[in-house]
Amino acid sequence: MSSIRLRTISDFIHHDILVQVFCRSCGHRQELDPTHLYHLFVKRGWTLHLHSAQRRFRCAKCRTQNAELQAGGLVKKTASER
Repeated sequence: MSSIRLRTISDFIHHDILVQVFCRSCGHRQELDPTHLYHLFVKRGWTLHLHSAQRRFRCAKCRTQNAELQAGGLVKKTASER
């Protein structure tokens, strides 16, 4: 089994993997579509590198900015996208 290196939001898109945002403060997790994140980051001129990108997230539950971006589940594609 090969390991996949996820260094940018683009890597998540390439491998069809959802971005899981994990709050280090309260443990809350949320999965986000990497394509939507990509477009948001490009529109705002933000870097796509995960180390820098995780500073942009705020927990929906406890409102702290203490996120870690991780690999989530697989992106669900419609029949026309396959």
